[in-house]
Amino acid sequence: MMDLASTRPPELVSALRQFLGGAEDAARLQAYEVARDAMAIGVGLLEIVADHQQALGIVLAESSTMPDCRRATTASAQLLQESLGSFEMAQRGYQEVNAALLRFNQELERKVRERTVELQDSLDRLRTSDELRRRLLAQLVTSQEEERRRIAADIHDDSIQVMTAAAMRLHTIRSAAAGGDHNDRLAQIERGIEQAITRLRGLMFGLRPPELDEDGLAAALRLYLSRTADERPPRFEVLSQLADEPPSDLRTIAYRVVQEAVTNVRKHARASSVIVALEIEGDGLRVTVSDDGGGFDLPVISSEPGHLGLTQMRERVEMAGGEIRIDTSPGNGTMLTFWLPGYARDDHVETASSTHPPVASPQVEGHYGGGGVIRTRERRSSP
Repeated sequence: MMDLASTRPPELVSALRQFLGGAEDAARLQAYEVARDAMAIGVGLLEIVADHQQALGIVLAESSTMPDCRRATTASAQLLQESLGSFEMAQRGYQEVNAALLRFNQELERKVRERTVELQDSLDRLRTSDELRRRLLAQLVTSQEEERRRIAADIHDDSIQVMTAAAMRLHTIRSAAAGGDHNDRLAQIERGIEQAITRLRGLMFGLRPPELDEDGLAAALRLYLSRTADERPPRFEVLSQLADEPPSDLRTIAYRVVQEAVTNVRKHARASSVIVALEIEGDGLRVTVSDDGGGFDLPVISSEPGHLGLTQMRERVEMAGGEIRIDTSPGNGTMLTFWLPGYARDDHVETASSTHPPVASPQVEGHYGGGGVIRTRERRSSP
């Protein structure tokens, strides 16, 4: 294909000759098309002017009189003006396109600003709702624990005391009536009362173990595991590296989460050994419950109805602003690890009987993760 740059001056010479010969419209159209094609391949305005100048020089060399030279110069100027029309139209098109793009960008920016405001409002509402939900959850858990404490105290101070007094009186009566006809029946009634007292003490312990406030978290867990153990596996062990007791609210949350985890192990894991480890990590309490049982497919279990224990554990930990993780897979056992903030060892000396206000506004957002892991959002700064 011939280079378009090599054809422009000859074509312009032809157009100029047509113009001088009287075919002005055809000459103008030819000059316009030459400029349009040149512009399409990126030829600049000065190059078009130079092409017209070269064509005019050729035609002037052919002119023999001064009037012919003037006519040729005038015709060349008109054809150049016609050629420049292509550039003018293109320039107008560019300006219109730029103006349209500017209007589009301005409209887009306006919509983006409006949408950003809407999204921010939605995010603020979600945060407010989530904060309210967490506060309500914290109040609910606190109310539950207080109610548990009150019922346990009532059982200890009322029902157990009354039944203990009845058992003592019955024992006195049975001793006084030794050898009588009703001695066996009295002994049977006495054993029934003692069994009822034992059950009430177990109920009181399940509601709110006094050891949690009196002796601390590790002692309460050991007592809970020993009370609920039987002849069958698993074997439980509590390993504690705590020099001081965590605050009361942390002890309660940790105790309830471990309690739920142990319940899950007994129901589903078929484990032979379970280890509960307590340690300080940074400014928080880290608890690990690991077993050597069958493990499970976490995404499947999490989606099945009736498995509320995982959700309850996660909500309790998130309520306190902590994080929880479960590593498990079928056949490889399970390890639950959770961390609770608020263990300020340098700010206070915590005793087992001291009390602390519940965490009211946790800021952690939790989720179920894939790959056999439940986790909450990572802490901003790892201890």
